[in-house]
Order: sequence, then structure tokens, then C-alpha cells
Amino acid sequence: MRLNRRELLAGLGSISFLGYGTATASAKISSSWKTLEKGLELAHFLTKKKSPLGDSRITALKINPEHYSLELLTASGEAVAKDDNSNAHHYHTAEEWSHNDGLIAVINAGMFEPDGRNVGYMKQPGHINNGKLKKGYNAIFVTDRITEDAPLAQIIDTQDQNYEELLQKYQTASQSIRMVSSKGQRTWARQEKMWSMAALGMTANGEVLFFHSRSPYRVAEFIDECLSLPLNARKMMYLEGGPEASLYINHPRAIFKGIGSYETGFNENDSNKEFWSLPNVFGVKRK
Repeated sequence: MRLNRRELLAGLGSISFLGYGTATASAKISSSWKTLEKGLELAHFLTKKKSPLGDSRITALKINPEHYSLELLTASGEAVAKDDNSNAHHYHTAEEWSHNDGLIAVINAGMFEPDGRNVGYMKQPGHINNGKLKKGYNAIFVTDRITEDAPLAQIIDTQDQNYEELLQKYQTASQSIRMVSSKGQRTWARQEKMWSMAALGMTANGEVLFFHSRSPYRVAEFIDECLSLPLNARKMMYLEGGPEASLYINHPRAIFKGIGSYETGFNENDSNKEFWSLPNVFGVKRK
């Protein structure tokens, strides 16, 4: 969702799954983790509360940062690297970002302004995408640590942690709306609006979780479903909703296209079949 619409917010083996349609013959909807390789696991969970559209499934990718780097890629960063002041043509779909940069998985990095800047604070090595912290956006995902005393990756809860000190320990950061606090509590009030969803979480063991659901949910319901799953999740933050909510996995044991569609007040249907272009994404790469 671009900002002008964001005011709506206050077994192993090959798995081939297209998130917008019916699973291929080799695909399975499961409720247990499938190891793609060491430190990388995938699961598709059927929700307890059924969505009015789609297959009522939440997909989760679990990434161990000991084995994989979490890279922030931005159109503005590409523009700087190419000495180009116009970054619009550097937007790519999640699938394009993956193929262009050799990434195993790609997900939204957060909501963005019309010019491609992240709505909240965002930095990457050598480039500041947005240098201003957004009031009320109480979660910041950080990685690329500078000091050995910091975790490899974490979600900073700005209401419960010294975020100013912690931000100095990392080269990469992206701010968005907190969904689950450091105490493991849902922080999103119930509301009637619903949409397809992409989100990011952390386990109690320090693993990163990428979430995607094409089926639309009210955000509070989506959070409650995630907390009820065998994920060991402790923190979560919102990334994107509606047609732009994207998760692409390109692995020899799993090809997954998680393409969003429904969004209250904007695209109230399940008809979108294509990834939308994005200015900012997180990608997974082997170390």
C-alpha cells in the first residue's frame, strides 16, 4: 500500500506452490516445517478462522541468520549506485529482485511513500533511504551488525528497548508498525478492514520469520493466528498489505509465489495474478 492509501491503517523433496492459485500436484499444504536446507524451513498453515476468500493459508519461511544474510535492497540505493536521480525505473517485482540479485527469497521491506522512500526510518550500508523515525511505528528490524555483542538480527521494540543505542550497532534497519511486542503480546487493535498480508517476525531463538497470506484477514485476526501456530514467535512487524504484499521463494526444493490481492477500500477482489513492482525489499542470501 502506498502512503495515500495507508491511512486505512491506525517431507523434503520439491515443493511447487503458486500463492495465487491452486497447488500443483507436487505441492502440499502442511502444518509442519519442511527443511529446504540447513537453517531454512518452510511451512504452509491452514488457519483456524477461515477467510472469506482464498485458501485460508498462512505461509511462513524460517531463516537462521547464522547461515543466511538478510539483505535490504532499495530503488533509491540502486539509483545512488548508478548516479541516477530518478529511482522509479529501479522498482522491481519480488521475483525480479530475486533473479537480479541471486536471492533465495524476497519479501516487502515495508510500506513506502509515492517517491519510493520507506514510510519509516530505513538505512542500508552506505545509503539512507529515510532518515526520520516515524512516530507510532514501534518496530524496527535490524541486521548487518557492527558489534559482536549484538544479535545477528532482531526486531527492536521501541517501546521496550533503547532503540537509539541499538540502531548504532547495525548497518541495516527498516521501521514499520509493531504487531507483537517484545513481551509476545498483540499490539494491533481490532478493526473491520482486511487485506492480503506480508509480515516479518522473530522466534525466541533468534530466527527470522517471513509471513505471507493471500487470503485477506483483519490484522488482529492474522496476528492471533500467527501466535497460535508452532512458530515460537516473540515479535512481529507489519510489512505490506493488498496487491503489493509479496513473498517469492526460489529454491531447488521450493518455488513459491505469494501474491497479494484483496484490500478493503482499494482492491476488493481475489483477481490479482501478478506481482506488483516494489522499491524496497528484504532478500535472503547464503553466507
